[in-house]
Amino acid sequence: MGFWLGTLVFILIQLVVTGAVNWFGTPGNKGLPHIMAFTAVFQCWLMWGIVYLAQLNPLITPVYKD
Repeated sequence: MGFWLGTLVFILIQLVVTGAVNWFGTPGNKGLPHIMAFTAVFQCWLMWGIVYLAQLNPLITPVYKD
């Protein structure tokens, strides 16, 4: 799965979570749940992105001299 495809998946997750907050949230009190949901999905995407990009350039096994 490429980086942009993974990003698209997280955007879709964000849309679903935003819809859930709108559907199940208390009327007139949706500001904080929206911020919390956005922050949670963004942080998950950021962690996934860092791990994914770190694997593109892995550490090379050191060469020992005799």
